[in-house]
Amino acid sequence: MSFITAVVIYLAILTILGYILGRQGTSMDFYLAGRNSKWWAVAFGMVGTTLSGITFISVPGWTLTNNWHYLQMVFGYVLGYWVIALVLLPVYYRYNVTTVYEVLVPTLGIHGRRAGAILFLIARIIGASLRLYIVAFVMYEFIMGRTLPFPLLVFILVSIMWIYTFQGGIKTIVWTDVVQTVAMLSALIITIFVAFDIAELSFISLLEMPNAEIFDWNPESPSYFWKYFISGALFAIVMTGLDQDMMQKNLSCPSLRDSQKNVFTFSILLVLVNILFLFLGLVLIGYAKQFNIPLPEKSDALYPMLAIRHMPQIAGISFLVGLVAAALSSADSAITGLTTSVMVDFDKEGKWNRKMVHLAMALIIGIMATTFFVLHNDAVISMLFKYSAYFYGPLLGLFVYAMLKFKRPGHLWLWLSVIVSPILTIVLEYLISAYTGYKFSFEHILLIAAITFFILLIGGKLHRL
Repeated sequence: MSFITAVVIYLAILTILGYILGRQGTSMDFYLAGRNSKWWAVAFGMVGTTLSGITFISVPGWTLTNNWHYLQMVFGYVLGYWVIALVLLPVYYRYNVTTVYEVLVPTLGIHGRRAGAILFLIARIIGASLRLYIVAFVMYEFIMGRTLPFPLLVFILVSIMWIYTFQGGIKTIVWTDVVQTVAMLSALIITIFVAFDIAELSFISLLEMPNAEIFDWNPESPSYFWKYFISGALFAIVMTGLDQDMMQKNLSCPSLRDSQKNVFTFSILLVLVNILFLFLGLVLIGYAKQFNIPLPEKSDALYPMLAIRHMPQIAGISFLVGLVAAALSSADSAITGLTTSVMVDFDKEGKWNRKMVHLAMALIIGIMATTFFVLHNDAVISMLFKYSAYFYGPLLGLFVYAMLKFKRPGHLWLWLSVIVSPILTIVLEYLISAYTGYKFSFEHILLIAAITFFILLIGGKLHRL
């Protein structure tokens, strides 16, 4: 079976499954699956959605440049997910929301809700575009041999996602994500077994490699433990708990208890799967050394290069199907989450056509993915966190202010807070680095949120004078 044939068969399965699940779907099914999703299916499917094609490519490759330091951030994720389960989910279920930005209205008004939705739209479009870009790039570079124009390849992938989600929405995605998570994890396990069998690798010797170092206790290092751990917790809260795309699946569960069981289970699964991804990185390095294969200059190329060009075809096919599964499981739910936010948070009079909005979101992500193809010059996972923080940071500030129920600021102060905080953070990062030598990593999201919060606080006090 060729690479292209395997992918076509996989995409056909998704399309058929989407058609079957989406038949006679209502708006309630599209937005929240009728609040009837099985919590275990949501938990398992969210693994694929969270990991995405970026994790599939970048995390094994990160073992080359950052050892297992990424696991420090994953430990922080667990703390963040538990905060979501115990703090945010009870609020969302109490307010019976369709989008999470509805909870901003009591404190920040309609402008707060729209500001939150806009920040989500921008951040999620960036994230989904990066996820789509990585799978399209690998197919373009390693499978198509650059024979098919990159924009056309992206258009084909976007069209397939739109076809299997436009009718059923989240009702379809809950179950297609289960299929895609199975495909992704199967690829991972197959690659490890193939490498062990051919290269006769030793489990113990791999774990003794310097690349298996987990903790970095050097305070001056960008990957210092507390930087990564705290950043991981914050990113989990904002990129899942305050993100309509991710929370839409949780809110489709019948009850708060089911949704919390989903999050607790998912947090444990995510740690185990990330350990497996990092171990794959060690396996790939060991495989390359065993056969004197030069390691690539860009860490993102480690997995695709070895699986497609230096391993048996079964490893290459499973890799490509797993990559497509990982990328689409994130991008398809992002398109649905974006559509839901636009329709619920902005279309008060219900005049917009949901299917056309859904199509527009898909096209925007496709255009952005093509743009990243032109701009790519860094590890993709770093790009995702770097750019997203400037939008998720203000969103975190808005939610903290709203949930503490401070006085409502004027809407000009509200918009000022979300615009000025990222700009001021960039300036402060430069000054702090220049005068103290301290290098910010991903923790700058906390600084952005704090600035947003204090501008809102000042606005709230002045608005009442």
